[in-house]
Amino acid sequence: MHNIRIGIKQAKIALSDKDRLVAFCFALKIKFLFRASDLHYGSKNQAAKALGFNKPTFTQYLDLAIKFGYCRIETNKFGVKKIIANKIHSKDYSYKTRRGQLRNLSLPSLKNLVREAVICNKINIIEEVINTHSRAVNGHSIKSVRNARKTEARMLKKPFDKKYTGSYSNSRMMQDINGTMYQAKKAIKSLVKSGTVQKIIQCTEANVDACVCTNNQTFRASDGTLIIISAKYRKGQLRCANKYKVLTNRISKANSGTNQKKVEHRMKWVKNRT
Repeated sequence: MHNIRIGIKQAKIALSDKDRLVAFCFALKIKFLFRASDLHYGSKNQAAKALGFNKPTFTQYLDLAIKFGYCRIETNKFGVKKIIANKIHSKDYSYKTRRGQLRNLSLPSLKNLVREAVICNKINIIEEVINTHSRAVNGHSIKSVRNARKTEARMLKKPFDKKYTGSYSNSRMMQDINGTMYQAKKAIKSLVKSGTVQKIIQCTEANVDACVCTNNQTFRASDGTLIIISAKYRKGQLRCANKYKVLTNRISKANSGTNQKKVEHRMKWVKNRT
């Protein structure tokens, strides 16, 4: 299994608590390192060495992963123990990555990957809302316009604001990942660098007297917005929140997930046939 899916819902839950995020990333590391998502070990020292932790840290992370249900321990008939990383996605939307795509499997890197998944999903949603509204206004047929309007009504709690440009500010990212401004900037910078999303800088004309300026200047207005004065073009610009465009779609619905009823039904059918 080369593809690894991170459930968006599961990622948001993990980001809501520090201990839960550590446990989530511990299970994610096992999935990246081992194809079958399990680690066979004879002793805790051996398992800790395989995952790159010391024994006390490994024990702490393993206990958290078992506590939150991200991992479980099983023993085969020969007495060999194995740590199994449970599925971290359902049949809902998930972020798809590949084994080997992330070179650094340290805990901070895995945490950043979880934040990237949530931010990438939000950018997808923003694009989908704008595209749906565009079809509702400029559809090629009456049927497509009607369908787009119905979809838009289901997607939005209130009518679409015509002034909305699809911007996604760093402050909003910070709220979505339940983290700091540094973590939000690091995550979006990583998505842009990898070619997953494209950053579009948005500026509007500002009502300032820039004709007398001979040097480039930047300053903050009373409401905190950034104003840039260009000496070359003799004009002032108001820096708005950035806009992002998805280049590589990593968000999709999984064909398989944790549907326990189907698994039990299949096991019962096999048992009756044999």
